[in-house]
Amino acid sequence: MPDALPYLPAAVQIPGITFSIGYDSNEGILDEFTHIAFASAQKNISGFAISLDEFGLSSAGGNEVAALFDVSIQLSEGEEDLGGAGVQFRIISELPDLQEILAVRRAGQAVSLIKSIKLKRLVFDSIGINAHTGAVDIDGYIVFFNETNDVGVRNKYIKGEVHVVVNAGVGVEGRLMLLFGTYGTVPTTETFTFNESFYPYWYVEGQIIISQGIPIATGIGLYGLIGGVGKNVSQQPANPALGEFGPPTFVPDYGTVQLKFGVTFGTLPDAEPFNADFIFTGVINSGGLDLITITGNGYVMAPIADRESAKVTIMSDLTLLMPNASRSFSMQGFILVAVNVDPILRGNMDGGTLTNQMVRADFYAGEDTWFFYMGKPRMEYTRWIGSKGKRIIGS
Repeated sequence: MPDALPYLPAAVQIPGITFSIGYDSNEGILDEFTHIAFASAQKNISGFAISLDEFGLSSAGGNEVAALFDVSIQLSEGEEDLGGAGVQFRIISELPDLQEILAVRRAGQAVSLIKSIKLKRLVFDSIGINAHTGAVDIDGYIVFFNETNDVGVRNKYIKGEVHVVVNAGVGVEGRLMLLFGTYGTVPTTETFTFNESFYPYWYVEGQIIISQGIPIATGIGLYGLIGGVGKNVSQQPANPALGEFGPPTFVPDYGTVQLKFGVTFGTLPDAEPFNADFIFTGVINSGGLDLITITGNGYVMAPIADRESAKVTIMSDLTLLMPNASRSFSMQGFILVAVNVDPILRGNMDGGTLTNQMVRADFYAGEDTWFFYMGKPRMEYTRWIGSKGKRIIGS
């Protein structure tokens, strides 16, 4: 019996299935060359269209291998699309040690390679769902994370969000986001107390948008509310001054409590001439107020649902840093203005972070230092997020 399996070229064809597997004797399974899918776009199960969108194999460490599946199902009634659902999961198996199998064969005993593969666990990576009716649209997802940072500290968390649109009546949109996790090294003792080495964290945020607005003053209406609360976690919002856009990043931050409240308002009876967001965020650390952030973004000649088409966009941010053992009181922020009244007037600032940006101003005031700068971004200063994190604004 040889000490290694011989080279066995083979081809397998399964009707309706297309797949490829890449393997290198030095690197093992090659993820980029390993996939499987239905040869046709969809198959039907009990009358529902189901798709295997992705299949992959990858190493899960040691002798373990992970088989990744991404499956979706579409719900419909006649020609009407009612929505669908999808799930991405991994099946983790432990492969047998080849040398042990060969040793058993050399001893004259029978061994089954397939039976030697052990199923270890099933891991869900994400779940998504969407539903559409004439009156209500629902979209939502749950994503599971198990990360390790550069120094080997584990961060395991679940993030989910659901978005509901009520098309009937006045037209209402609602959004709910949930985040739950644990950070640190898991204690080995049966009883323990949460501390900075291992602790849970969570954050909950909700938002509602009313398309027709609620009058609050002459010609001004309330179009939305947003609120959030979290513990042991800091929120690092995308910073337009650095060219960052999109949802915020959440960072575990022991001992903090975060509160968020904001409003969306605009002109009545139509918010397209002008609408804006005003958001207040406060962070409490060890029982005391640590920082306050006030964000204001305004949009001229753009509906709330399509602010990218605004003729004028104004973004501003003011952060007040409360004194503590490592710093004195300071305040800092920025103002960005973009103009796109084509072909009459359009911003073209060199180094701008907004499309058609015309103005940028940075300001800072501390115990013995202050500055105000307007023009091409050159200034550098430190922006604190939460009780420990910091970022550099400027170029």
